[in-house]
Amino acid sequence: MSEQPKFPVRRSPFHHHFADRGAKFGGTDGWQYPEWFVPPGSGLDQVEATRREQRLVRNAVGVLDLTVLSDLLLVGAGALAVLNWLSTSDVDVPIGRVVYTQWCSDAGTILVDLVVYRQGHDRFLVMVNDTLHDRVEQLVNDAIESMNAAASCVDVSSAIATLVVTGPLARHVMQTLTSTSLASADFPPLVGREIEITGIPVTAMRVSFSGELTWELHVASELGDGLAGAVLAAVEDVGGGPIGMDAMYALGTESGMLDYHYSIDDSDSLLEAGLGFTIAWDKASFRGRAALHGQRAYASPKRTAFICSPISMEIGDQIQRNGSAVGRVRTVSFGTSIGSFVGACVVESKTGVTNEWIRDGSWTVGSRGAPATMQLRGLYDPTRARARG
Repeated sequence: MSEQPKFPVRRSPFHHHFADRGAKFGGTDGWQYPEWFVPPGSGLDQVEATRREQRLVRNAVGVLDLTVLSDLLLVGAGALAVLNWLSTSDVDVPIGRVVYTQWCSDAGTILVDLVVYRQGHDRFLVMVNDTLHDRVEQLVNDAIESMNAAASCVDVSSAIATLVVTGPLARHVMQTLTSTSLASADFPPLVGREIEITGIPVTAMRVSFSGELTWELHVASELGDGLAGAVLAAVEDVGGGPIGMDAMYALGTESGMLDYHYSIDDSDSLLEAGLGFTIAWDKASFRGRAALHGQRAYASPKRTAFICSPISMEIGDQIQRNGSAVGRVRTVSFGTSIGSFVGACVVESKTGVTNEWIRDGSWTVGSRGAPATMQLRGLYDPTRARARG
């Protein structure tokens, strides 16, 4: 008897729309998702296709199937207390706000990187990478039990499909599909709204991983087919098109976005990862606060940074500063906006990794000593002006 697959094949309601447009599918935890696209008759290879999709997003607009995202609903009078204990950020925000946050160990190392959307007074939607689904669910349930909190956690991942519309023309495209004002004054970043797109109810959120103006559209799975058809048609009318996960990772890397399991993991403290901006220090308590507070007094000897080289890099390549090995490359992509290979990496210095230490070094990477540049922020639009739209 042949061995049964660990997971059955899972497909989003958008699947056939992307398949018809030449999607090459990958898989994770049973989910099929587009990695890149070869439009019918184009003859593109993976490299050419991924670079083409990056340019679509930077210059026009792209559409990504993000249904692999896991969605957990936390409800009850104790839901806020549970989330505020787990989260480094303050999630006691107005209804309709989106919070990017981390959950840490007692030692301040990162356990989870995620987004929380406050849907109601006692109702929160937690959205996380599918690979962290089980960890998040366990952390929430453990906290509910230890705090004896009046809260329940429900996995609603299969009920929600997620479509991402991203690029400088995203607002224009979206505004043709909804009567809700999408002007920044009415719909700013890190806000969610319940809107209709061609009559389909959607939870729209301004959250960007690409570094461009972006809306995430969360829709009931049974309505996803109609949503994808309308959105893709509008996007293609302005010269945009579908994109795959390979392009999104490349866009995120050159924009300074971090991805758990790849550019950061549970060996990194929050401050080492450069994510101190997510910490609400004035909160009375959260898991890992004491350890992180102790790290504030000195420059971290280890930091996540972003490296750029005109020569191809590989994951694991050694990084040299002034001829001495100081770190390794963790992720690599080709950034079309930068015109070079870009990567997230970790570098170390006994005297502390600072902007001055980065600036004053002469950098090379790999066994061939390829020239490189280094910085602690993203290489593309480091102030994130384009994402703020």
